[in-house]
Amino acid sequence: MKFGKEFRIKISDIMPEWEHECMSYKELKKQLNLMDPESRDEGFKRLLQNELVKMNDFFSNKEEEYKNRLQELKREVADLDSGEDATQVMVDLLQFHNQLVLLLRYYELNFDGIHILHHVTNS
Repeated sequence: MKFGKEFRIKISDIMPEWEHECMSYKELKKQLNLMDPESRDEGFKRLLQNELVKMNDFFSNKEEEYKNRLQELKREVADLDSGEDATQVMVDLLQFHNQLVLLLRYYELNFDGIHILHHVTNS
């Protein structure tokens, strides 16, 4: 399976709500293929810059959101009494962990896309 199709499938399966925050792999590849091979490197840098700003802004916003959520969870844990049922706090921690894993997958998928496109520009 080609990377572009695999990329779209992974995004729609793993993080459909973040689809518009991921790199526009198909569009970038299409634009690269239209470029003169002699100017591809410079053209790639210009095209990629907008995508990197979009992805970085999204990642930074999520990072800040998750830092705040971590502080809330620390307070929840600190406020637990020894005899209190910690089930909800454990559920909250697991959900937080899942959100962090999702953000990591977001990073990995976009990195892979950039890497593949960079390879295309140099071939």
